[in-house]
Amino acid sequence: MHAALAGECARCLDALTDEADVELSELFAYPASVTDETTDEDELPRVVDELVDVEQIVRDAVVLALPLAPLCRSDCPGLCPDCGEKWADLAPDHGHETLDPRWAALRGRLSAD
Repeated sequence: MHAALAGECARCLDALTDEADVELSELFAYPASVTDETTDEDELPRVVDELVDVEQIVRDAVVLALPLAPLCRSDCPGLCPDCGEKWADLAPDHGHETLDPRWAALRGRLSAD
C-alpha cells in the first residue's frame, strides 16, 4: 500500500510531505469456518457478507510506518528556545542575555534609578 503523508517538522514546525509504502497481511475468519469457531470475536476480523473491513488494519500499519519525529531535513537546526524564531533565519551571532534569577531583583532596583 502506498500513502501520502503530511505533517510538521519536529524541530522547526515547517510543513512537510512524504510518502510511505506499507505492506499488509491479515487473516480474516470466514463465517462457519474452523477459524471462526476456534477464535474469539475480537481476536480476528471476520468476513461479513463477502466483505472485509480493513480500516483499522490500514490505519495501524500506516501509523507504525510513521517516523516518531519527522524532520524537514536531517540537519534542521530547529527553533531558538528563547524567542521561538527559526535558527535558519537568524543571524549567526543571535543570542539572548541570560540573567541569573538570583540577581533579577537587584537588576530591577538598579534600573529604576
